[in-house]
Amino acid sequence: MRASAAVLLSLSASALGYLVVVPNPSQGWTNDGSQLVVWERVETDPTSFTVVLTNTDRSVQPINNQVLAAKVDGTLKNMTVNPPSGGWPVGRTFRVNFVNNTEDLNTIFAQSDEFEIKRANTTSSTATTRPATSVITGTALGGSNSPSATNSGDAPSGTNGALASSYASTGLLGLGLCAFMGVLLA
Repeated sequence: MRASAAVLLSLSASALGYLVVVPNPSQGWTNDGSQLVVWERVETDPTSFTVVLTNTDRSVQPINNQVLAAKVDGTLKNMTVNPPSGGWPVGRTFRVNFVNNTEDLNTIFAQSDEFEIKRANTTSSTATTRPATSVITGTALGGSNSPSATNSGDAPSGTNGALASSYASTGLLGLGLCAFMGVLLA
């Protein structure tokens, strides 16, 4: 009797409310930029909620219940949240709560499983690299008519034609090196 009551209670609870899908233990966040939140809902769920970041470890998150987004349209089923004013804290045992509103943080509609916020990888194989291009103007002679370089990419500028073409070729070499490193890291 107890087992069937527990099963019935768990089934009714799963049909009654928001379910936070992401973040989760296998798909956490990084401390870089906006982060994804995905949820499921049923028609009887409130139409809006507030997203709150929580952590029971005060050494990781000194201020609990940091509001990340208020008055979220529940029918969207996903959104990105921006970091809190001090940036994303790094650590474990984080949870995302969907609460009633900013004045009522104790009425929790849904709570994610614990997840980790990791330090962002500073070298990423998915980084977009733009090759440097240079335009050389002027003449090849010294003096006031010395060539100058105008850059439309990320390469440093120079006042020497040879230096500018060197930057262009090292930009392409750098692009090749980044692609090679991306293959190695993948």
